[in-house]
Amino acid sequence: QYDAAADHFKKALDSYTQEGQVPENMKARFLTAEQSYMEALMDGGRFADAINFATSRIKADPLEQTTMGPLIAHKVEQLSATDEKSAKDLLDRASKMTPPLDEKYRQRLERVADQFPKKTSSSETGIERQSASAKD
Repeated sequence: QYDAAADHFKKALDSYTQEGQVPENMKARFLTAEQSYMEALMDGGRFADAINFATSRIKADPLEQTTMGPLIAHKVEQLSATDEKSAKDLLDRASKMTPPLDEKYRQRLERVADQFPKKTSSSETGIERQSASAKD
């Protein structure tokens, strides 16, 4: 269901662009399709595709931060209440975006990350011990 919706919105986005640019008279429709595409990707668990799309849009136009940032932050917040694994996956991918999300959206993501219990694996402990002993 979400894959079909994402494909539909992607086709709409492609139809609104001409040579990589969105004509002025199509910007409102493009924005609606863009938001719907992101939501369909994230609702379908296609986080890599969603982050790649968001990254490409922000690189093309830094003002896209105001569209992509809230969509990603909201989805992470929503997932944190129902699906911790997916929330962490999307959070991890969003934290590695280049260019990064604006500070206000990163702060929202950090607040969600702080809600999750901190787990220290034995390998992490080993790395910490190695770096601590290397300083001695």
